[in-house]
Amino acid sequence: MTQIQNTVAEPIDKRSKWSYCFGGVGRDMSYQLFNGWLFTFILLTNKITLQQQLTLTALFIAAKIWDGVNDPIMGFIVERTRTRFGKFKPWILIGVLTNSAVLMVIYTSSMYGLTGWSYVAFIACMYLLWDFTYTMNDIGYWSMLPALTSNDNDRNSLTSWANLLAGAGGGAASIAIPFFTAGEFTIGGSNIIAFAVIAAIICLFFIGCQLLTFFGVKEKNLAVKGIDDEEKMSLRKVVNIIKSNDQLRWTAIVMLIYNTASGVLSSFMTIYVYITYGYEGSLVTIFTVVYGIMGAVPMLLFPYLSRTWGRRKMIWICILTAIAGYALFFLMGFISGTKGFYLLAACGVLINFGQVLFYNILTINISNSVEYNEWKFGTRNEGIIFSLRPLMAKFGSALQFGILSVTYAALNITKVTNYISEVENGVFQGIYQESEKATLIAAELKTVDPSVMLSLRCVMVFLPIVFLLLAVFVCSKKCTIDEKKYNQIVRELAERKQAAESQE
Repeated sequence: MTQIQNTVAEPIDKRSKWSYCFGGVGRDMSYQLFNGWLFTFILLTNKITLQQQLTLTALFIAAKIWDGVNDPIMGFIVERTRTRFGKFKPWILIGVLTNSAVLMVIYTSSMYGLTGWSYVAFIACMYLLWDFTYTMNDIGYWSMLPALTSNDNDRNSLTSWANLLAGAGGGAASIAIPFFTAGEFTIGGSNIIAFAVIAAIICLFFIGCQLLTFFGVKEKNLAVKGIDDEEKMSLRKVVNIIKSNDQLRWTAIVMLIYNTASGVLSSFMTIYVYITYGYEGSLVTIFTVVYGIMGAVPMLLFPYLSRTWGRRKMIWICILTAIAGYALFFLMGFISGTKGFYLLAACGVLINFGQVLFYNILTINISNSVEYNEWKFGTRNEGIIFSLRPLMAKFGSALQFGILSVTYAALNITKVTNYISEVENGVFQGIYQESEKATLIAAELKTVDPSVMLSLRCVMVFLPIVFLLLAVFVCSKKCTIDEKKYNQIVRELAERKQAAESQE
């Protein structure tokens, strides 16, 4: 029998759409707590030597790369899954429950006095467990997206809202975490207690949001006709899909470059603000609010801008906007005090507006490569194709983390964070009064040489600019599925389906 796969063109029902989109809120809260704050949590709650820091760096990078390589295997497992709940939902549920448990163990660890190399070994093991359990949920969740609709307008809307609400979740975590872990609003007076409480709250959101997706989304059956499940997929075919789908391959490369670029500024920002403007989490919260708002606006505008300009023109517009923001960020850093901070935060508007638009385009390119794969080879393989999205995120995160840690080591930033950790633990153990903490830390921050912070700002600005220019160059040359090409592919798939049905 001819190997033809269903192409879903009917509109997505509202319950499925919103259950799917709101499911991402808690996911990105959890991801932000771990990926955006783990290293800061380690530095500000535990004293570590330079050797221990570099060892953790090497272990984290190796773990991210190893776990990323295994993502297509998880996609293969999702592709082979057949249950009464569908092939995506079981992994969504298993992943959220196990990952939340691991997250709680990590963020309560500072309460139990683990230090030195035993702490390094503990964190390394927990890191691997977190990656493994999150991958189950992540691939299950994002692989479901192209299975919900292949209508171009519906997919643009679904992608925008999914990314918008996921971004809102990550943004909410980014706002709350610094606000309640540093400065006068610290929960319990010490960041040791604060991180544990915040982790518990975020885990509850994560589980609740994913249960909404599990019970609320109607999963569509897009199985290939005439192919037995056992014959449908093998590990060799996983590799062949990635090798043969040129649009998937180039989009994945661009995603890797983008993920590296977009995370550099935010990964350095917390420590940069604490040292430059004071150990006050509300300042990081203000920057995050401004930065996050400009992440939400392009999500809302994306369907309109996509129809007006087309995605190919949007690529250049959004990248040039982001680069202008980075250039202004560097210049505003020469202005000191509160005025300088607010000008710096304003630059985040341009940076994130451009970067989020570009990310939306890349997400749609990945989705479109599902139909492209069906068009060329007769199979959709959503699980395998979407496994490259978290894989590139992990590779990009590994590169970011390497840049972050090596820069901190070269500039001796760990000397400052170790002192902050000592004071925070002193408050937790009752050695210092909470009222003494701010004075002690402020005195230490004044000892940092201004040239150190200038060097740090150069890394935060010029590395992302280089990576973004490379990303847009590759994308404009190699990613060729625009709106016209995609509509042609969907139309031809529908014609093939009709022809196959008429022969039955």
